[in-house]
Amino acid sequence: MTLLYQLNNLQYDYGKNFTLSLPDLRILSQKITVLIGENGSGKSTLLNLLALQVFPTNGSLRFLDQPISKKQRLVFQKKIGFLPQKPYVFRGSVKDNLALALKFHHVPKKKQIEKITIILAHLKITHLGEQWAKSLSGGELQKVAIARVLITEPRVLLMDEPFSYLDSASILVIEAYILNYLAEKKASLVFSSHDHKQGLAWADEVISLVAGKQVLP
Repeated sequence: MTLLYQLNNLQYDYGKNFTLSLPDLRILSQKITVLIGENGSGKSTLLNLLALQVFPTNGSLRFLDQPISKKQRLVFQKKIGFLPQKPYVFRGSVKDNLALALKFHHVPKKKQIEKITIILAHLKITHLGEQWAKSLSGGELQKVAIARVLITEPRVLLMDEPFSYLDSASILVIEAYILNYLAEKKASLVFSSHDHKQGLAWADEVISLVAGKQVLP
């Protein structure tokens, strides 16, 4: 089985009172891995490390069997779609925000329009396309942030509490799209969830964190 991530003797010091400490953690490719733990257990910190937003204080992190360096970060990040716990948008319309993500991946203008139209339709948010992004409600913002992650067709999806602002009907639509995407693209998903039942229903693998440490079953 192919390894997506391999963490060895990894530590990340987050302020004076918290350290994420993972002696040996492996995450498999083309699987759904759920991170479970109480608030403050280290789920968001681990996702930020996997997304290469931050780097370990000590230890090593390998991605697709390659060591990570700050110099290569942008190359690796283009394979990763990251949804942080508190989604953000840039100035301009929803379509402008999606186009910006595609521009970063050097997608031609004509193709950008096509991909934006398709993703908005699939997630049932076509009506938001021309709306000023910073005027969105919490649920609308979450949907647009998810669309922005998926539109670049990353090999790896990292999502921090992806459904926390969504109603049940929206969750069903987005769940179906993500699961279809993973199967079609042979992609991998690592996500955190405060809803243990939902997380376990999705998961091929489960990582339980308590106070910055992995708890083995």
